Amino acid sequence: MDKKLNNEEIEKGVFVINQHYEIVYMDETAKQNFPGCEQHAFCYQMLQESKTPCFDCPLKKTGHQKIENRLLYNQKLEIWMEYVAIRVEWPKEGLCTLISMHAAAPGKASSVIHAQTDGLLYAIVELHIQRDSFTMLYENLRQQPRLSQNGSLCKLLQKLCTRYVYKEDRADFEDFWNLDTLKKRIAVYSHVSCSFRILLHGAYRWMKFQITASSNEELTDTCLCLIDTMSEELPNPAAGQDYKPHYDELTRLYGKTTFERLAQERLMQDVHQEYGLVDIDIEHFKLFNDWYGIQEGDHLLMYISYQIRKKVQELNGIATRIGGDEFVMLLPQAACDVKKLEPEIIGWIQNYDASIKFLPTVGIYMIQDKTLPIAQMCDRAAIAAASRKGNYASRVAVYQDSMKKLIENRQEVLFGVKNGLDNREFVVYYQPQVSARTNRILAAEALVRWQHPQRGLLPPGEFIPILETSGFIYKLDSYVWEEVCRFLHDRLMKKLPVVPVSVNVSRVDMLQFRLCEVFTALIKKYEIPSRLLEIEITESAYAENFDQLIATVNELRACGFTVLMDDFGSGYSSLNMLSNIELDILKIDMKFLDTSNHQNTRNSSILESIT
Repeated sequence: MDKKLNNEEIEKGVFVINQHYEIVYMDETAKQNFPGCEQHAFCYQMLQESKTPCFDCPLKKTGHQKIENRLLYNQKLEIWMEYVAIRVEWPKEGLCTLISMHAAAPGKASSVIHAQTDGLLYAIVELHIQRDSFTMLYENLRQQPRLSQNGSLCKLLQKLCTRYVYKEDRADFEDFWNLDTLKKRIAVYSHVSCSFRILLHGAYRWMKFQITASSNEELTDTCLCLIDTMSEELPNPAAGQDYKPHYDELTRLYGKTTFERLAQERLMQDVHQEYGLVDIDIEHFKLFNDWYGIQEGDHLLMYISYQIRKKVQELNGIATRIGGDEFVMLLPQAACDVKKLEPEIIGWIQNYDASIKFLPTVGIYMIQDKTLPIAQMCDRAAIAAASRKGNYASRVAVYQDSMKKLIENRQEVLFGVKNGLDNREFVVYYQPQVSARTNRILAAEALVRWQHPQRGLLPPGEFIPILETSGFIYKLDSYVWEEVCRFLHDRLMKKLPVVPVSVNVSRVDMLQFRLCEVFTALIKKYEIPSRLLEIEITESAYAENFDQLIATVNELRACGFTVLMDDFGSGYSSLNMLSNIELDILKIDMKFLDTSNHQNTRNSSILESIT
């Protein structure tokens, strides 16, 4: 099929879409071009054959004014199309988006891209990465060098690199056009770009390469490359500009060294603007890679970096990927508002995949002394982000001087716990559960205390909250599980009386372990029946991903384990929860038994209904 841009615009329809991505109106032309499309169907499913909203969907724009035109490849019609979107008030639907779709002609495509760039359009090239081919859709005949009309994509890139790309930019050019990583970036970004110095009319000029892919969430082989010459005010080799910025290979954000240099220059030059640093860190990202795989982890990082790039472009900021799953943005202080940043950044993850519960922590450092090293400023933003780890009610914090001491204390405790586990300093005690009628011990709960070599016996309040906040709690929990199984095994071998012992399972444990496999392996290793090891789901596990909690509980019970719900009636648990989950034992929070307040009668009624 010839996918070249047509010589005239062909209208493909007008749609009105509400804020839930539902089609609430379509004209007759739209109905003809998209048969089967119905009102209240999701637009991304009907128009783009995608499972999720498009990354650069015009519905995500804000404001009531006309939105910039977009040139995108429509997977369903297999043509390049121009989308024009306008905010409208629609009867019974409120604020909606009216979208007009046209097949794009070369001249019109030129004007669309020209409006989005700072320079002159040089060429539009259709790329087929997997097939190693390209087709020239538009070329400015006044510009040199002239390119082939079609052929091998690899050969075209090799020719450009060796003959026309400035020698200091060739490594970056090859890196950007690495077809293996480019496919990954396109799959997540849907739009990637980079600039290089290209020999043009006998002199080097900065040229911008923009690659726009299908909005379909799955990687396709077809994308559009837009090449335009940029402003003459940009530095070039003839002007003696030898500095070459470094970009992170995966995300195409600035490298750490380049970011520090550019941020320092910005702070020194822009004396009238106040700035802040925003540190973004994905909590438990290593677990994400373990669960979903490195490739999916890379896709998530690229998607987050895409959102960051849009953010800094909108606010004239600067961004970097410091390493791993940590990002930093330099933004005007007015944009560093906690109430606005928290829902926006968490929304990035939820829009990527609502089932993913690996949320970011965000730290903000409001820059007061611009002479401080940028690295030191980044450390302070990172300290603020670290203060929110494990806090699922609030994910954003502004740096305070007191945080530094708090983090140092936490690090000291974590280091001590690590050594304590290696040296077996943690002692398990067994709190009996006694029948009020018979005075017999029916079961026991495993409690852990730290026999600190210098400070003596420490209660859990001294270390458990820090372990939960840091995510290190799973190390201590698995240590306790092993100790309990060893204890039960020893008593069975000595033919001493035994009763079931319950052990705690936290939210982090559910992320870290496949619990049924872990506990099954433990009882097999220590030769104890499953009825003697009871699993107590702690309150923190109720906070996120209730569907996963239900699946875990059902799997544990199917393996023969007794499952308890701890602290019923506190923060996250509710009566509605009981209707969706099968439990063996319910442990009532002490607040329900408090007779000193006026709600005692109500609490008693609730207890009677569930016992």
